[in-house]
Amino acid sequence: MSAVVTRLLFPQPKPSYGPDTFRRHLIYIPTTLSPGSPQDACVPALCLPFPSARFLVYFLHGNAEDLGRCYQFCLGLRDQFQVHVLAIEYPGYGICAGSATPQSVSETAALGYQFVTRVLGWAPSAVKIMGRSIGSGPAVELAAEHPVAGLVLIAPFLTIREVFRESVGLLAELLPEYYPNRDRIQAVAAPTLIVHGQQDTLIPPHHGAELYALCRCRKLLVTPQEMQHNTNLFLKREFLVAPMVQFFALPDHSFEELVVPGWCFKPGAEAPGGPVDFARLP
Repeated sequence: MSAVVTRLLFPQPKPSYGPDTFRRHLIYIPTTLSPGSPQDACVPALCLPFPSARFLVYFLHGNAEDLGRCYQFCLGLRDQFQVHVLAIEYPGYGICAGSATPQSVSETAALGYQFVTRVLGWAPSAVKIMGRSIGSGPAVELAAEHPVAGLVLIAPFLTIREVFRESVGLLAELLPEYYPNRDRIQAVAAPTLIVHGQQDTLIPPHHGAELYALCRCRKLLVTPQEMQHNTNLFLKREFLVAPMVQFFALPDHSFEELVVPGWCFKPGAEAPGGPVDFARLP
């Protein structure tokens, strides 16, 4: 049963990108966080810096997309809010080795967060975590464990069991309790923005509303009437742009630039690797 559920949760779509698709923005995060690891021991990620940005948004994508399919959205986040963006790939998605399971995705999400804070040296107080759909699971998990600057949930769920209960009823009780957002959201101390469209038929909007009610920190719930589960969030300003700008007072700037070690762009490269000038990459 759990294997079937895992395949439904992580359908692993056909890769939409390759190693040379985003040469200026594709990096490889070693599972050891140390240089010299081969590509199959690294996790691909998109790294999109913005000059003098104060905040970094760590994005965890939905289950029907990979980094290639969310690339334009990540560019929109960077340019609209003037933030650095880092988005990590899930095991088995895109060009990432392995297989996606709730455990492996959580471990990969934690790896990306450690990369942001330990390798890039970005303070948790300047990191905002954003999770969409299935990505809300590891996003809430991380925000409950770390003192981050903010949490953004797009079409989140209470628990995976609750999602399946909508369609299979009591049979859902036989499923493992993956991603208990209902419980973990109560441990989140960071300001939390929840966006859930009223036309979402995949994860009904009451999931977002109930998470909002359980959230104990400064919070905002946005429920656009015309928004569906996979609606382009930049289609209308009131979907995401206006709430982000108003709730988090974006954009904001810093005199500190994001410095990415050169070895992150070359799997297997040994240190030292100097910082990369993104404008000079081919």
